[in-house]
Amino acid sequence: ETVGPRRLAAVGVGLVGALTVIRPGAEFEIAALLPLLAAASYALNMIVLRRASRTRSGLTIQCGATIYASIGMIVLSFGLRETGVVTPAPGTLPASVWALMLGSGAFAAASYVLIAEAFRRAEASLLAPFQYLEIIGATAAGFLVFGDFPDAMTWTGIAIILASGLYVVLRERSRAPASLEPMGHRLSLIHI
Repeated sequence: ETVGPRRLAAVGVGLVGALTVIRPGAEFEIAALLPLLAAASYALNMIVLRRASRTRSGLTIQCGATIYASIGMIVLSFGLRETGVVTPAPGTLPASVWALMLGSGAFAAASYVLIAEAFRRAEASLLAPFQYLEIIGATAAGFLVFGDFPDAMTWTGIAIILASGLYVVLRERSRAPASLEPMGHRLSLIHI
């Protein structure tokens, strides 16, 4: 996929918005690398997903991802238990916690299948701005769960990020009808 200068500029504007939200200080903490690691991992996941979705269905990809993630979590759980870092006691969890875990797993699986299908049908650079909708969900969850409401500077950064994503979406939308208009015009002449 080719990414032109306008999309790159929109990504740069989105980065400015992200820096406005994060407001990195002069003091460096190792925890500041965690969002960068998460973003890089997610981006690599989307690249793999885009390539895998060329030859496989979203459901097949989801099943494979679930199997690999389950194996990884089992190995990690046993490793953490053996080192004494974590002492899991799954038998002591109430049924409501199990129901929430199963429900969140089902919701995540359905979401992943839809994401895989979206990447199979459209370019990754066109879908990327929709990832910004996560900001709205994270803000709502932060408020509902933790009572944390963003300040004015955070809202400014969020607005910048959303505007850059919206620009890409509107730009792609305005380019598509122009290439289809002559064909649509010809079709209307045929019907007359």
